[in-house]
Amino acid sequence: MAESLKKLKELFDLKDADLRTYSPLTLAYIGDGVYELVIRTILVKKANCPVNRLHKKASSLVKASAQSGMMEILEPLLTEEEKSVYRRVGARHRLQMLWPIYSPKTRYGRLKFCRKKSWNF
Repeated sequence: MAESLKKLKELFDLKDADLRTYSPLTLAYIGDGVYELVIRTILVKKANCPVNRLHKKASSLVKASAQSGMMEILEPLLTEEEKSVYRRVGARHRLQMLWPIYSPKTRYGRLKFCRKKSWNF
């Protein structure tokens, strides 16, 4: 894997960068992509089913309220530096983004994770 990453860096002429220099919105953008990839990986490993069902389940788990609930679970496991970045990204993200019509502003705050949701299909 390390060799593949090295080849990608060479192919796209990517330089190493200190992640602490990235803007909070850039970190949120990257984080959303990573989070969706993790969710998709979990779903595919749990059930090889039609893509439409995978998409619907993934969509329900990557929406703002589900991400908020997941962070509620993960936050105690973060280092102080990670918590600082999370707070910085969250505050800037809430202030600068356009709120989707279908998701009230409170969803981007701290919502309780709906424990009734399951990973089952």
